[in-house]
Amino acid sequence: MTLVLDEFVSEATWKGLKESVEVAAKEAIERAHPTFVELEERVKAAKEKGVQPSFADVKCAEGVAVSIPGIVTECNDPEVHVDGGALKYFETNKKKSPSTVGFYLRMPKQAGTGAMEHEQRGESKLWKDVPLLDRFPEVKRFVYEEVLGKVLTEVGRVWLIYDSSGKDGIKHTDHDIHAFRSEFLWIRIGTAKTIAVRSDDAVELSPLEGYACWFDSRFEHQAKCLDPTSPAISLRIDGYFTDEVRERMANYPTWNGDGA
Repeated sequence: MTLVLDEFVSEATWKGLKESVEVAAKEAIERAHPTFVELEERVKAAKEKGVQPSFADVKCAEGVAVSIPGIVTECNDPEVHVDGGALKYFETNKKKSPSTVGFYLRMPKQAGTGAMEHEQRGESKLWKDVPLLDRFPEVKRFVYEEVLGKVLTEVGRVWLIYDSSGKDGIKHTDHDIHAFRSEFLWIRIGTAKTIAVRSDDAVELSPLEGYACWFDSRFEHQAKCLDPTSPAISLRIDGYFTDEVRERMANYPTWNGDGA
């Protein structure tokens, strides 16, 4: 149950994102990988000894750092940053996907501001660009020249997902805050992935027929793999919709209050 918004994203722009995004994402993951491995090894060793793990003096490649506490997670678990942006394995419903990495191309301006609360993810005043975004120049141009002012009135979180598993993602809902409806543009980058969303009374999830959309993230949804030989990539830009987009959505059931 998705609302297709392809008319707000040119097909040429969409097609032009894939190659550069795939290269930049792979490069960032390769730089971060040794740090992820070392952190996991330290956690495993500490668990075997029955002690708390130490994350002091973790070796990191150039541009990679470990933040404790995490700025995104706001907890004491270590958070890996590449060029100032957090890279995190996708985790939901107490399940973690080690093949799926989320890139925070914009970060909370500081920890403790509540930027990661669902109601605050679209607040531009709580988020800032980081150098990692400059590693994705086509995404940066897309956000500020194609989305801002045309689709969204302001931009909060910019979140890229890269999945190399060749499998479907984890079924989940984002939140159960009945009175709150997240506003964001979701696009798939390339054709290896789409999103499927369950409507209020459907047995099966309905896949997106298009490349750009909004969906009510209070409903169960799942990334669907269409090509296991290629990385599955998507981009979500949180903010607040322009009047033009709101007019397009006016009669959509879960947007106007029905079916939520």
